[in-house]
Amino acid sequence: MERDIELSLNDCQFDIKVENGDLALDNALVNRIIISLFTWSAPRADDIIPDGIEPGGYWGDGVESHPDDVPSTMGSRLWLLDGKLTDDTTKQAIAYATEALGWLKDADGIADFAVSAARRGTEQLDLLIEITMVNKTSMRLLLADILNWGK
Repeated sequence: MERDIELSLNDCQFDIKVENGDLALDNALVNRIIISLFTWSAPRADDIIPDGIEPGGYWGDGVESHPDDVPSTMGSRLWLLDGKLTDDTTKQAIAYATEALGWLKDADGIADFAVSAARRGTEQLDLLIEITMVNKTSMRLLLADILNWGK
């Protein structure tokens, strides 16, 4: 398992985790998933930008050359989800997450992955990422209440 600096979740925001005065290490794939989902990708021409939100994008999108295992664009359009949580919003969250994670399939030895979502009322949405590696091991990552992350 490849190791990377561990990200910890505090109040719906990520930070670098420190243990005993040193950087903590964690599964690098988890970090790649988190960064892919919660870095804002640039909006498409047909995307509707929520009121009061300045359209952004990943700063590295302007870099012309990327290593082979890094996509030329980064992030997801989950930030576009706004307003009341409906069945359509849930479907859109699954589509945005699947789109954002697609690059990992080629880069990290992932044989397959699936994204599912579960609504909790009209304000909370959980994402479940299920990954099968080429070596047949699997991993599940539950990300709770994703619509309130970073707010």
